[in-house]
Amino acid sequence: MDSRIKRRMLIIPLVFAVVGAITGFVMIYFIEHQLINMFHAVSKVEVEVKANFPYFVYLILAFSFAIPGLKAFLFNLIAVRQWRSGLSPSCPVCGFPMIQRIARRGPYIGQCFWGCYQYPRCCGKIHIG
Repeated sequence: MDSRIKRRMLIIPLVFAVVGAITGFVMIYFIEHQLINMFHAVSKVEVEVKANFPYFVYLILAFSFAIPGLKAFLFNLIAVRQWRSGLSPSCPVCGFPMIQRIARRGPYIGQCFWGCYQYPRCCGKIHIG
């Protein structure tokens, strides 16, 4: 497999998922930190206030930020496996895998065709019929 196909379809979505999970953890940390500051400002007493969120809250928030990247990674992984096994063709213009799509406009409206993964960067297509 070409390195640019691997990078564009697998590595970049996985990096987005990891960055999303880290963003979720950082956000819950700052939310917790701001709640503690708010308690100190409202009470005006130097009492140790600790806002302990359950661990599942951390995991849910981190996972919710990672979902778009994971979804793109899994979709692309399936597309690459189909392409490598010969179930989907390569784009005649750029060589990337093609995805089966349905025409929404034009004379072939409602019909299936193979469209390039990189659309709109590459407009390669194969009419299925």
